[in-house]
Amino acid sequence: MTSWRSAVRVSYVPIMPNFYSSYALLLAMAVQKVLPDAVRVQSCSTQNEWGYDFLFPRAIEEHVIVEIQRQFGELVKQDIHFEIKTMMCANAQQFFLHHDLPVQAALLGLMPDNVVEVAQVGTCYDIVSEKTVTRSGELSRYLFIEARSFDTFYSALGQVRILRLKGRAFAEKDELKEYVKRNKLAKKYDEKAQQLIALDHGRSYWLPLGMAIRDILIEHWRRLCRKRGFQEVSTPRLEMRLFRQTISPLQDICEHDYAFDCKYENHIVSLVLPTPAHQFIFKKTNDPHCFRFAELYQREVAIYSKETDGLFRTKNSWSDAQHIFCSKDTVKDELISSLQSIQEIGSLLSLDFVYVLRLPKEKKWRSSCIEALQKVGLEYSEEGTPVPISGPRIEAYAEDLRGRKWLISIVGIDDEKKNESFVTIVESLFFSLERVVALLVERDWIEKNRRDIKH
Repeated sequence: MTSWRSAVRVSYVPIMPNFYSSYALLLAMAVQKVLPDAVRVQSCSTQNEWGYDFLFPRAIEEHVIVEIQRQFGELVKQDIHFEIKTMMCANAQQFFLHHDLPVQAALLGLMPDNVVEVAQVGTCYDIVSEKTVTRSGELSRYLFIEARSFDTFYSALGQVRILRLKGRAFAEKDELKEYVKRNKLAKKYDEKAQQLIALDHGRSYWLPLGMAIRDILIEHWRRLCRKRGFQEVSTPRLEMRLFRQTISPLQDICEHDYAFDCKYENHIVSLVLPTPAHQFIFKKTNDPHCFRFAELYQREVAIYSKETDGLFRTKNSWSDAQHIFCSKDTVKDELISSLQSIQEIGSLLSLDFVYVLRLPKEKKWRSSCIEALQKVGLEYSEEGTPVPISGPRIEAYAEDLRGRKWLISIVGIDDEKKNESFVTIVESLFFSLERVVALLVERDWIEKNRRDIKH
């Protein structure tokens, strides 16, 4: 049997550029005080929350979580110094191996940069983003932790059991108490939502009442597509290995699930957005009036080094994909039309969207995106992306009861093929119908519209 501490090959998940990595590192330090035999793997920070993964074969009980929270608070009070070391990647690998941390050393082998930041807190070391606190006293001491165990695959270890501890920190104790109440309520809504869509090992199964709700959402989608002149098409799901070189990076992004392991290279998985297939149809029709295509399809997501999250993140989900092949001088008008449709979806479903504009290194099309947002009257924030993208995109997020933001709609410009005579605009009004249903349940939308649901 291979030792847990053997060198392993793992998928690198970029750490978000905020203090989440500081919280995650201090959490890891607290866990190792309580569970000294837990082997650290990596932080699992996302835009919504932060946490840490451990190789640990057993589930942990509530009293252990309470003790971890207490230890975390003690570490904050001790005001421990965070020391940041800048190293060459090769030197950092040797550094981690010297400190008996082979997993971190393996992670460094997958990083694209030659220079990395390594944080030291006491005797705890980890790879971090460049932005961290200088002392643990800067972090909030009131901590909420959830523990989940799930199986995943590492090349050198085979199938292993991961213990994931996810946390949220609060400045005041009253804020923590309020969040605990909201979390309990959210769990009740989670159970209610699964009366519409059942879950089994992360996969979704639509039940009769859920199907009736899905029909309503699809009818809204078809109505908006017809109004804008889209033609609905159906394309086969494509093997990732055949189109790996032709797919735009815009399609590889699954709301910040950036890691993709070669274990899935020969598997048939649905693309997030079937751009190559729609481009094929566009060129085959050879009709100047036929340049808008819409498709509803079931998307398979290779959730690999992370667990699912109820209906908010499932292994399979129903999604839509629209492509507009237009001239450069009509890009802004098409973006305005897309944003108006996204805005209408939010209004129909009582979802208050938060808009984010993400830009590639080249700022091309930035002005068109900003002018379109301003024309529709939408407030937005401008943010970067942890991975290269071929063109700008505008994302619409909705918040759940736990305060997490989830991607619902997206419109972007795929500018990868610069020699084409047309510009490709990519759009999805419902990034995940399962996720939308979960949000509607939390807002009692289904109860309020029960009369319109034919079941």
